Amino acid sequence: MSATEPTDQPGAQNEAADPQPDGWWAAVGGFWNRRKRWILVGVAVLVVTAIAVPVARVWIAWGNVERVAFDPDAARIAIENQTLAVGPVTDTTFPADAPAPTTPTVTVPPPPDIPFDGALDDGDHTAVLIIGSDLGGYRADVIMLALIPSNGSNLALVSIPRDLYLDDPCGGGRERINAALNGCGEVTGPNLLAIAVEDFTGVPVDYFVLFDFDGFSRVIDAVGGVEICVDHDTYDRKTDPELALLAGCHEVGGKMALSWVRSRHTREVVDGVTRTMPGVNDLARNARQRAIVLQLLGRLSSFPNPAELVGLVEAVPGAFTLSDGLSLTTAIGIAWDLRGTPMESVLTPEIPVTFYKASTGAQVLLPVESFSDTMGWDEQ
Repeated sequence: MSATEPTDQPGAQNEAADPQPDGWWAAVGGFWNRRKRWILVGVAVLVVTAIAVPVARVWIAWGNVERVAFDPDAARIAIENQTLAVGPVTDTTFPADAPAPTTPTVTVPPPPDIPFDGALDDGDHTAVLIIGSDLGGYRADVIMLALIPSNGSNLALVSIPRDLYLDDPCGGGRERINAALNGCGEVTGPNLLAIAVEDFTGVPVDYFVLFDFDGFSRVIDAVGGVEICVDHDTYDRKTDPELALLAGCHEVGGKMALSWVRSRHTREVVDGVTRTMPGVNDLARNARQRAIVLQLLGRLSSFPNPAELVGLVEAVPGAFTLSDGLSLTTAIGIAWDLRGTPMESVLTPEIPVTFYKASTGAQVLLPVESFSDTMGWDEQ
């Protein structure tokens, strides 16, 4: 066959001059095959960055929170050793300008013993002691015990009145429980307060969170404020800032919420007449504090987005002191366990008390039943 003769192979003569109809699709496919790996890598980097940046910010903020060694069992041994070496330590004194308690009193015979049903070998709860301090940490103005269940039961938040008159783990005898925050020799205040709480409740304390009031205010702002409802126009000119609420429900920021929970001279206007709000005492303030903390827990149990979590954790440094065993992963685990918990299901039992004037003239509160009875555990 000569070079000029046509080939017998079908279509061969037109192949070079007439490309395949789908040739441009092949070109696009080739471009995609060459580029898709880098495009996918770029998308992955963006996703990882979007996740990693908030996580890194949370981790850094959490690492800046002040930590205190916390081991109530070891603290008991230290107190015993101090007592053997130098006798009872009695340094739980308040500064001279500490305000006097305002709880009304009635002199009653003290009970022979603090009601107690025994220590609880508790694997059913994680117990977190929540402490709010004032006056430079000399006293605990807020004491709450959060009992976070691991057995499917309801979360409990129990206010412990600051004037509750209990056995003093440090100096012996009896003392207001809020005095324990001043510590005992080398034993820190949170450890001593945890011991006092354990001796009264029988519940081992796992962790503590200690906040000052400025920090509490900042955390409220970080979650977008809280709601306060009052029946009448309400005010207190002795708080800072001055408490001022019109009748109804209002979303307020941290500073106004703080004035509400701390107000001791709450006044209200009823039918044009100003009067002292009935029932304003430390027990009423405990109820206000619980209501605010429950709202915070409600916000924490349903984070709408990572940005709110980041803002909250970044509000913590300088505002809170934590027990050294409360890691970020543990805190996230607790928050996750609480996620979706309806706040109306949270148990908020009140410790029943009677008023008493101690031999020193101190106005204090005496518990009239055991903590187990208050929680209804003896009935289960």
